[in-house]
Amino acid sequence: MKFTIRDAIQNDSDKLIELTALAPMKGIIGLRIDRKPDFFKLLRLGDSYLALVATTVENDIVGFFAAVKTRLCLLGKETTAWYVRDLKVHPAYKGSSVGFRLVKTMQARLNQANADILCCTVAAGNDLIVPFFEGRTGIPEFIKLGDFNVYQLLPARGKKSEMKNLSVANNSLTAFFGSFFKRYSYHPMAYNEEPPEGSIVLTECDGETLDAAIVAFDGQAYRQNVVTSYSWMIAVLLAALKFLRHFIPLAPLPGKNEPLKMVYARWYGFAKGKEKSFTALLKRLRHYAFDKGYHFVCIAVNAADHEIVPLVKPMSAFVFKSSVMIASLKNDRGVLNELRNGLSYEDYAIV
Repeated sequence: MKFTIRDAIQNDSDKLIELTALAPMKGIIGLRIDRKPDFFKLLRLGDSYLALVATTVENDIVGFFAAVKTRLCLLGKETTAWYVRDLKVHPAYKGSSVGFRLVKTMQARLNQANADILCCTVAAGNDLIVPFFEGRTGIPEFIKLGDFNVYQLLPARGKKSEMKNLSVANNSLTAFFGSFFKRYSYHPMAYNEEPPEGSIVLTECDGETLDAAIVAFDGQAYRQNVVTSYSWMIAVLLAALKFLRHFIPLAPLPGKNEPLKMVYARWYGFAKGKEKSFTALLKRLRHYAFDKGYHFVCIAVNAADHEIVPLVKPMSAFVFKSSVMIASLKNDRGVLNELRNGLSYEDYAIV
C-alpha cells in the first residue's frame, strides 16, 4: 500500500468530508461527523493551522492530520499552543503506517514552527488513538489534564418573565470571564474579541453588576453531527418523549441519519455566590433552544469541578465522556505536572 504525505489544500475538502464519513464514532449515540460544505472552515477558527494528507498514486486521500495554532492561558499566562486533531485513516489502511507517518511528519513540522505545547481531546472509548499519545511513536508522551462530562440538556420552554436579557459590552464580558477563569490552571483564552458566527450571548445582572454569563455557540456552519445509531436506553428515552409530545410541548427529537441541532454553552461563568443566576441562564438557554428547534443544549464540565457539576448534572438527559491531553515537545515536565495538579476548562464547541 504505497502512499505519500503532502500538505492539504482547499481542493481536498470534498474528499476529506468523504473520509470523515467512513469512520463514525460509536457510543450511546453513534455519530458521523460531517464538515460540509467546507472541511477546513472549522480549522480556520484558530490563528493558523497545519494540515497533512496521505494520498495514494491514484490521488485518493487515505489519511489526514491537523494542528491548529491557538492561544491558551496556562498557569495564569497567555501561551501559544497547538491543538492536534482530526487524525483520520481510511478503514482499508487500518494497521498500515499511514497514521504513524502522519504523526511523525506533523511532529517535524511543529518542531520547525518552534512549537512546544500540544493539546488534544480524546473521546472515551477511542482506544485506537491511544498509542499515538503514549509515546510509542516517538513523539513526547501526552498526560491527561482532566476528564470531562459533556452534558446533553433537553430544550425546555421557560417562563416569559425569565427570558429578559440585557446588552453587555464586550469589554465587560472580557473582564468578567477573565476573573472567573482564574480558578483554572488551563483554559482557552475566553471571549477577548468579537465572538464568531453563530454565537449567542446571555447575561444575568444585578443592576450594573454582571452576576453570570454564557456565550453559547451553534457550530452547524462548521460541523454537523449526524446520528447513525443509538443504544436501547436512548431508544427507550426517545420513544417515551415521542409519546409525551402528544400531551406536553417538547423540543424536536433526533432521528437516524439526521444532523443533530445542538447549541453549546461555550464560555460560562458566575460571580461568587451567584450559582442561582448561572442555573437561571442555563434555563434561559434551554428556552432559546426550544424556540429555535434544537435537539440538545451541550455544556462541558470538568468532572473534578465540584462546584459546577452539581449545578448542571440534574438538568442533563445523558452525558458523553472525554479527556483533555497535553504534551510538551520541549519536554517541560515541570509545567505539565503543575498543570495536571490544577483544574482545567475546555471549549468543546469547536473540538
